[in-house]
Amino acid sequence: MSVRRPSAVVFDLDGTLIDSLPEISATLEHAVLECGLPPIAPLSRAHIGPPLDALLPALLPGADHAALARVRAAFVRRYDASDYALTAPYPGARELLAMLDAAGVRAFVATAKRDAPTRRIVAALGLRPFEAIACVDTLPGAPRSKSELLRDLVRDHGLDPRATWMVGDTASDLRAAHDHGLTAVAAGYGYGPPETLTPERPHATIASLAGLLELVSLATEVVG
Repeated sequence: MSVRRPSAVVFDLDGTLIDSLPEISATLEHAVLECGLPPIAPLSRAHIGPPLDALLPALLPGADHAALARVRAAFVRRYDASDYALTAPYPGARELLAMLDAAGVRAFVATAKRDAPTRRIVAALGLRPFEAIACVDTLPGAPRSKSELLRDLVRDHGLDPRATWMVGDTASDLRAAHDHGLTAVAAGYGYGPPETLTPERPHATIASLAGLLELVSLATEVVG
């Protein structure tokens, strides 16, 4: 499918720029044991994406509200204090960002992660430069959806939706892109099962971050 060359690219984080599954899984396993609950199995790719408050009841079906709250608090404390040694950028992530920057393409992050660990991870992994990072809790008040994050980025940074790509690995990423007239690029290598991405009608699907650079180079029109 023909797409316009971007003047800006918004990236999801987990499953798009970074592989955070090992870190999240290990941290949650430790948090559960710390709270005296039965061990849980390591997380799978399908577990990454939904908010922790939605994930915990499914992983700990016998736990009451108080126990789930303790596990959540233990996870947040451990995850926020991590050195993120088990989290890795996908191959080519740093190089991709540098090349987009050199080409004058603005880069942003929109993630359902919380702000504090997101910024620490970006710094720890050397993922620069981003013009702005929008997280579920960056602004006070109720957590924002991915669609709301994109809306705010477009508005606050004067992005032209026709020349902005949203790259993500979940159906919610692609739906959010369509909500605001952005080009929806599916990260087919990420955590989202392919059968959940295709119905969202992505403008393009990439098999790796290298594929994104190729897609930019093949884009049909420069829009500034």
